[in-house]
Amino acid sequence: MSKYVCQLPDETQNEIIAECTEVFKSLAYSVNIQEEIENVLNSKLSDISDTIDISKYL
Repeated sequence: MSKYVCQLPDETQNEIIAECTEVFKSLAYSVNIQEEIENVLNSKLSDISDTIDISKYL
């Protein structure tokens, strides 16, 4: 059973947001980073495994 990012402790959420922000900034195409972060916060950890390495958050 995977937790939603928004259910994790604030410190963990902040780490995930920071990692994802770096990934979004490094993309070859531009994305709305704020919108993408909102999507991350409302996603399950398993859903963002394509974006960042989630193993340390499990």
